[in-house]
Amino acid sequence: MRNIKVYLLVLSLGAVFFAHAQSQLLFSNQGISATHLPAMYPQLEMEKMQVSTGIRFAGGNNNFSYSIVDKLLKGQTITYDETKKMSDKSKKRNVIGSEYAFNLVDVVMKKDKYIFGLGVEENDLFAFSYNKNLGKLLWQGNSQFENQTVKEDKAKFYWHRVRYYKITGATQLNDKISIGGNVKFVQGIRQIRTKHFSGSLFTAKDGEYLDFTMDYEFNTAGLGKGNSGAFKFNGVGAGFDINLAYQLDAEKHQTAYFNIQNIGFVSWSGNAITYTESTNAFRFEGQVIPNLFAVQNNNNTAFDTLRKVFSSKLTTKKYTDMLPMRISAGYVQDINEKMQVSGVIETGYHSSITYRPHIEAGLQYKINEYFAAGGCVGVLGFNNLNVGLHARFVYQKFGIWLSSDQITGIILPKIGTGIAVHGGLWYTL
Repeated sequence: MRNIKVYLLVLSLGAVFFAHAQSQLLFSNQGISATHLPAMYPQLEMEKMQVSTGIRFAGGNNNFSYSIVDKLLKGQTITYDETKKMSDKSKKRNVIGSEYAFNLVDVVMKKDKYIFGLGVEENDLFAFSYNKNLGKLLWQGNSQFENQTVKEDKAKFYWHRVRYYKITGATQLNDKISIGGNVKFVQGIRQIRTKHFSGSLFTAKDGEYLDFTMDYEFNTAGLGKGNSGAFKFNGVGAGFDINLAYQLDAEKHQTAYFNIQNIGFVSWSGNAITYTESTNAFRFEGQVIPNLFAVQNNNNTAFDTLRKVFSSKLTTKKYTDMLPMRISAGYVQDINEKMQVSGVIETGYHSSITYRPHIEAGLQYKINEYFAAGGCVGVLGFNNLNVGLHARFVYQKFGIWLSSDQITGIILPKIGTGIAVHGGLWYTL
């Protein structure tokens, strides 16, 4: 149990609800990567071509502070009171995860009212979610559930690394409507996912025995010797994005938009393995070990039976999984020549990922012809309150932006767990 606790704590270091970086919306007139809002490109200040690159990282969880992780990394002891506080803060649905996306390059060109381009992006996404009772069990053990059954039928785990090779297109249909999107060829590098999972643990009074049940199926691909590596094609697939923008008022620069990302699939074939297990109730009544230093010579019947409960049947055949999809809608408006406001609501869907809606409002102020700065505030997502800051520098045809829509874990480390960093460069002709 202690090993499980340590493993879970280490995972939390990179954790987040996967709220997609929305800070770019504050800079909707300059420097947006084609990945995010290609439908807005006809309104950009670009005569011929724009080249950009960028990276974003987000990490966090929704039930405990990074101070616990910090103590673990420093080799300090985590006290009983701290683990109890962790258990008490467990929610009905707990989410831990992380994501990074690296836009290696985006090149877009403009001809009249048409935009077209090419891009390459790599994405690494991790997610783990579990219910309140499982969280209390992991952090405080099973004695608190004496004479009770702990059930978990909605635990989810997901991890993938994929690379998108994109063709971008956009056009302004009329004075009001712009439409655009990406068509993607998907390189699957590696994946782990739970297709389904359920289990239960009953602790008898005074700990006389434990009753287990297990029923799960999960898939892996791209793991193992000879299969890992950034340039391995352990899966192939296709996907596309759709973006719509509607200009409500040209004078006030009021624009509403709608965006769907990653409608598509990956067929995983590189060392693809499916693990399954389904057991009836099994009772574990303990194991007598006469000699702790000669376990192999002891009667290990109970341990052998316990291992069978958690052993898996495996099959090796390729499988297909949908891409994690995201849906967002937003609004951007210029208040005056220097000030701009924006808002967005976003959520996502995948059978192996738990998403929480993310709502965010932002403000940008143009300090002079070179600098702009702003901030944002959001709710829900992985962290109930998200706070962010943004900055942009433009010099002639060159630009750089740095932002975060989640710095709660830095400024409020005792109650906040979210950290997100985004940045990029662009050059416009």
